[in-house]
Amino acid sequence: MLSGKADLLTEQVPSARVPELAARYPNQLHVVPQQATVWIFVDVRRPPFDDVRVRRALAFAVDRSRIAELHGGALLAQPTCQLVPPTTPGYTRYCPYSVAGDARGAWKAPDLPEARRLVAASRTRGQTVVVWTTSYYHGEGVYLVALLRQLGYRARLHYVPDLARYFAAVQRATNAQAAFGGWFGAPHAVDILGLFRCGVNYGHFCDERIDGQLAQLANAQPSAGSSTLAARIDRELVDRAAVVPLYTPRLPDLTSPRVGNYQASPYGYPLFEQMWVR
Repeated sequence: MLSGKADLLTEQVPSARVPELAARYPNQLHVVPQQATVWIFVDVRRPPFDDVRVRRALAFAVDRSRIAELHGGALLAQPTCQLVPPTTPGYTRYCPYSVAGDARGAWKAPDLPEARRLVAASRTRGQTVVVWTTSYYHGEGVYLVALLRQLGYRARLHYVPDLARYFAAVQRATNAQAAFGGWFGAPHAVDILGLFRCGVNYGHFCDERIDGQLAQLANAQPSAGSSTLAARIDRELVDRAAVVPLYTPRLPDLTSPRVGNYQASPYGYPLFEQMWVR
C-alpha cells in the first residue's frame, strides 16, 4: 500500500498503527467519522441497574478517554455522552455526566465523587454484577469490571469470543447485567433512538411516553422540525441513563501516493467515483 502496489485499504487498517500512519503519512490516512455510537447497555429490570441512580453513577464514573484509548485512540473514537452521533441530523451536543460540566455540553473527565455519592445513596454496594464482553470490546470489558469494583460492586467478566454468538447470547441471557454494544449506520436519528422502544433493546428499557415521541419522530423524519424532536428524545434517554454512551467511532482508510481527491460519503464509506489514480 505505502509502496504503491495497491491504492486503497479500507476497514483493514490496524488500529495500533493509526497514530504512526497519521504522523508519517497525513495525506494518505483518512479517518472517517461514522454514523454510529458505542455504549454500555445495562439491564434496567434487575439490581443494581434497576435504580436510575446506579445507572447515572456509571455514566459519571466511566473514563471515556480511557475507553477511547482502548479502542485505538482519539483518532478512532470520539468520547460522547449521548446516542445520536455528530454526523447524524438531530445531533445537539449534551453531556450531564462530566466533571465541571458547562453549557457547551462536552465531556471533560469522569466525576468519581459524584458516582460514589449516587452509589451510596442507592445502598447497592456489594452487589454482584456480571459484565459480558467479546473480542471487539475485550479491553473495555476488563476496564469496566475494574471500575465497578472501584465503585464497590462484586464484578466479574463473562467473555464470549465470537461477535455474532456474543450478541445472540446477550439477547437471551438471564445474567447479562451489563454488556457492550452499539449501532452502526444511523443516517436518521430515529434509526438509533428507535432501538429504545419498549420490547426492542437488550437492556429492557421501556417508557411508553418516549415510545409515543419515537412514533412521532418516525412519521416526521426527515422533515423540517424533526431534528428538534430527535434532540429532545436523545436528551431524555441520556437523563434516564437508558444506556451509557461511550464514543462515536471513526474508521481509517489508507490510500497510496497515486490516489487523489479522496472523499467519503455521509455514511462513512469511500466515494470511489470521486477518486483518481495517477
